[in-house]
Amino acid sequence: HAFHACATVWEKNYVPFPYWPPSHHLGYVRAANCVLSRYPLSNHERIIFPKPQSNPFWYNWFYLERIAQKVSIQLGAQKLALWNIHLEAFDPKTREAQIQILSKEIESEKNPIKIVAGDFNSPSRFQENLNKQDQKELEDKGEILKKFSELTDLQNAEKKEIFYTMPSWKPVKKIDHLFYNPAQLKLEETGT
Repeated sequence: HAFHACATVWEKNYVPFPYWPPSHHLGYVRAANCVLSRYPLSNHERIIFPKPQSNPFWYNWFYLERIAQKVSIQLGAQKLALWNIHLEAFDPKTREAQIQILSKEIESEKNPIKIVAGDFNSPSRFQENLNKQDQKELEDKGEILKKFSELTDLQNAEKKEIFYTMPSWKPVKKIDHLFYNPAQLKLEETGT
C-alpha cells in the first residue's frame, strides 16, 4: 500500500510570469509539498509561514506560501512526527523568523521521534572553488542551520561523504537537509 499527504503552497488562477510577453504568462498554477509513504499517515497539518515584509503587498499576492507540512507516520507500534518544509529563499530575515516558528512547533511536539526534512534554502556545504563573495554569502545563510539545531536539539543528517543538492543539473551547494533526533534514531546512510 502507498500513502500520501499533500499541502498546497501555491494555487493561483493567473500568474503573470514570465513578465514579457503577456502571451507567455503561466495562467493557472497549483503546487504542493507532498509526503509519500509506505506506512500509514495521520494528523496532517499545514503551517503557513509569514511572507517577506520587504516585498510589496501586490507581489506577495502572487508569492508562493512557504510552509511546514506536518504528518504522523505509523511505524508498527510507534509513531514518528515528520515536518516537510520549504523555507524562504530570498529574504534572510523572513527565513530566520520561519525557523523560530518551526522550532517552537517542534519543541511543543510530544512525540519523541522527530524528523524535519526539506528545502531549508540554507547551505551547509558548498564547493570550495566558488568565489570568495559567494562563499561568504553561503556561510552567512548556513548560520540558520546551526541555530535550528541548537533550538530543537535535532542533528543534521550528514556524514563525511560530501554531496550537493542544488542546482539539480550541476549541484554546487547543499540547501536540502534532513534533521533527526539522535537519541531516538540512528543515522546509517546519507546521499541524494
